[in-house]
Amino acid sequence: MEHIGLLFCLSMLALGFRHGFEADHLAAITDIVSSEKDAKSGMRGSLLYSLGHCLVVVILGVLAITIGVYLPHSVDLIIEKFVGVTLILLAGYVIYQLFQKGEEIELKSRWRIIFEFFVGVRNWLNRMYCRLAGHPECYHPAHVPEKLGAKTYFGLGCLHGIGVETPTQLAALSSVSAAGLSLSGGMVLVCFCSGMVVGNMLFAWASAYSLGLTKYRKVFYIGTCILTAIFGLVVGVMVLADKV
Repeated sequence: MEHIGLLFCLSMLALGFRHGFEADHLAAITDIVSSEKDAKSGMRGSLLYSLGHCLVVVILGVLAITIGVYLPHSVDLIIEKFVGVTLILLAGYVIYQLFQKGEEIELKSRWRIIFEFFVGVRNWLNRMYCRLAGHPECYHPAHVPEKLGAKTYFGLGCLHGIGVETPTQLAALSSVSAAGLSLSGGMVLVCFCSGMVVGNMLFAWASAYSLGLTKYRKVFYIGTCILTAIFGLVVGVMVLADKV
């Protein structure tokens, strides 16, 4: 029985590691690393993203154990489609910037683009209000901070933990539910989350290192922009087509 339990934990660890390389994770970590100024900040942001995702997995696992509750399919579907659309919009933005700026192009996270969009809308509404009120001098534009911050990265991890429930995550939650409210159920969650964090951080390290090299090679940097756009476009289409 001990050997069976060990093998089960190892399988959950491997399943979590595999989940860390799911398409939505790779896209999110690529966004985080590319939006930071250095590799250390990118690694820190990726870790916070992973921990946020783990928190949601644990919550869903506990709910599955105790009362057999799973995320409603309608809610999961809405968040999944939202993630897919943002990936496609980012790809279009990168391609547009590539033609507009050429060698001066700078990669941006799709989440930063979304924040900039909403800040832009807020500024426009504020400016219109000040003009209509007859006090244009009261207008003070807001700006998106250079770094999105720890809370944002953690929140993105939580969002991805809720949406796009891939087969590996569903398999882990099913295993937790089968194990029941016991040490086995807890070990399933710990092993799965540990494997996922390791997988995410391994990819984050590789991404941060490669992006650091490309800063000194403009041609490779532009190539990274193109590959990022293609990757985001393909994954976004796959998500919308229910292929992920």
